[in-house]
Amino acid sequence: MKLFCIPHAGGSTLSYLPWKKHLNDHITFVPLDLPGHMPRNQEPICHDVKDAVEDLYQSLKNNLQAHEKYAIFGHSMGGMLLYFLYFRLVEDGCELPEHLFFSSRWPPYHDNPKAYFNLDNEEESKQRLIKMGGFNEVLVHNKPMLDYYMGVLLADYRLIQSTPAVRAQTIYSDMTAMWSDNEPDIADEDIYSWKRSAGSRLTFVKMSGTTHFFPTEEPLKTVNVINTTLQKYKESGICP
Repeated sequence: MKLFCIPHAGGSTLSYLPWKKHLNDHITFVPLDLPGHMPRNQEPICHDVKDAVEDLYQSLKNNLQAHEKYAIFGHSMGGMLLYFLYFRLVEDGCELPEHLFFSSRWPPYHDNPKAYFNLDNEEESKQRLIKMGGFNEVLVHNKPMLDYYMGVLLADYRLIQSTPAVRAQTIYSDMTAMWSDNEPDIADEDIYSWKRSAGSRLTFVKMSGTTHFFPTEEPLKTVNVINTTLQKYKESGICP
């Protein structure tokens, strides 16, 4: 089974590579990086959610064989994009993923004003983003690197906040909604709003003693959930 990974705003799946040594043998990690992000940093960044989703869609299709079983993980902004990617797959009549992992993200039809950024005030936004975490000491104290990363991150937040409101639609793949017990801008009820889309099995996993960036800061905790979840498909004979 292939596990596609869509990273957080400003991020790259390079941060998720430690997962590979912990994933069960039947799971193959496949990165889905966006243009303008490492390692595709020489390509123009997406400023519209449709363009970002179409890029993810094409990358996913290029990495799948006919009737191959797969799952998709999306963290934070990646979780938002995953919602739209799922329905892009539906629209094209593709074989759908066995499982979707929505990590530290509420659905696009749910309003979460706590997470809104005043992007007209870039300095205020930058300081708030730094307080959220996810920055290593080398990055914080290297101005050229920090400026580059912040430019990508703020562009991603503009994409997020320019995404139009949508209606709730039913997802027929199994889902897991994961989040930290120390989320700065996410309450439990935001995550529970995924119930409105559940057309199949939906599991909630609250990660204790972690931060918003638990998939990369504490990869083993996240991979344990993924392994346990996807092992069920192997045992049932759905995937080899």
